[in-house]
Amino acid sequence: MKHSFFKHSLILVGLILLAVAVPAQLTVLQTRQMLRMLQAAPTCEAVVDSLSRKDYFPDSSQIAVVREALWQKLLAQSASSAAFREGEINTCHFQEGLEGQFSFKRKGASPDRGYPVYIALHGGGGGPKEMNDEQWEQMQSYYWQSIDTGIYIAPRGIHDTWNLHFDDEAQGFFKVLLQDLRLKGGIDPDRIYLLGYSAGGDGVYQLAPRFASQLAAASMSAGHHNGVSALNLEHLPMLLQVGEFDNAYDRNKETVRYSLILDSLQALFPGEFLHQIYVHAAAEHSYVMDRRGPKFQAIVLSSPVGWLRSKALQQATQAVTDAPTWLRTHSRNPHPMHLRWDAATRTAGGDDYFWLTVNQADANQVIEVWADPAQNSLKIASFKGELRIHLHEALFHPAKPLKIIVDKQAFTIQPRPSMSAMAKTIFATVDPAYCAWQTLLVRSDAQGKYSVQ
Repeated sequence: MKHSFFKHSLILVGLILLAVAVPAQLTVLQTRQMLRMLQAAPTCEAVVDSLSRKDYFPDSSQIAVVREALWQKLLAQSASSAAFREGEINTCHFQEGLEGQFSFKRKGASPDRGYPVYIALHGGGGGPKEMNDEQWEQMQSYYWQSIDTGIYIAPRGIHDTWNLHFDDEAQGFFKVLLQDLRLKGGIDPDRIYLLGYSAGGDGVYQLAPRFASQLAAASMSAGHHNGVSALNLEHLPMLLQVGEFDNAYDRNKETVRYSLILDSLQALFPGEFLHQIYVHAAAEHSYVMDRRGPKFQAIVLSSPVGWLRSKALQQATQAVTDAPTWLRTHSRNPHPMHLRWDAATRTAGGDDYFWLTVNQADANQVIEVWADPAQNSLKIASFKGELRIHLHEALFHPAKPLKIIVDKQAFTIQPRPSMSAMAKTIFATVDPAYCAWQTLLVRSDAQGKYSVQ
């Protein structure tokens, strides 16, 4: 015990000495020395604390090195927690006194970038615990045969209510589950897929726009959207499936109506809001063929929109409707150049969307931004409150002046890559893709004037 305390004391003393010895702009050699010292720090919190007292500014060529070292620090710290038990029920502590349960299975050899992940939400909802337990048990193998290589996870709904997959506590569970998967699952963070059937489909509708920046694609089967906004699905491909005769709560009609919303958004933003809809001919609630493998062709309506608008007999066709097959054709782009964020549709207590953070007090608005890497510029539409921009080299060059236009007000600044900013963002998001080399705060005042700092 004394030896451990002495060791940690030496590490912290070393950090302080290095703070005195190293100039603000680090050379390659000095960056490596700093990283070794940071890696030896007892916790990630100690790293953030040290850098908050004395920040360092790596050369732009060293950003990737710093990012990887910080990520390895996170992985090392998480290694002391319990590993996932394959083929068993695992638990995830996401709030004081609360934990979620999920099954965990692997299939195939791990690809170089890690396993793709399929997270499947069970049906059921409002009813006795025994019913939801039965639905959960069924979902633990529901899509398994359609997966060739990957990790398959089936979370148990937190409660036994109709919104068991997406109330505030369920969102908290899902957030921590995704973090744990990135830390301990050996996964590819750019290929995380969300699926759900019935009440699980309700959950997909609600979780997908709230976690769009962490998912690669989503599949909704036989659920109801319950009026959730579709604006945040700009960069998240969405598969919608329903039975022609699934009349309860108008699931069949509402699924097609939701696809029409996505159609209109895709017309405004060509190439974005990717989606596909299948209405399974003569199928009821429990007979959507969404898990029959890549060779099975289901009978679906040729024109779901025509079916919605006319009671006349509709023609049918064949299509491969296997959900995992459709999902795995997509991967995440964590740094899209255009973001149109309905900030009112966000996670409980969460303020992040791709490379943006919004002030919670001013979040009930649609925020629109454009990044232009070729011009190293950023354009922001009129907004209220505070908006934090996370700068990543995929969008903004670290060594060039950044031009910012906010509602016709122009600014030019020269942000510097910062180890402190990188540590804070990667430890907060637990996602290497969102480790920003610097962040900017854009603020509007009561008179509509903007400032950047």
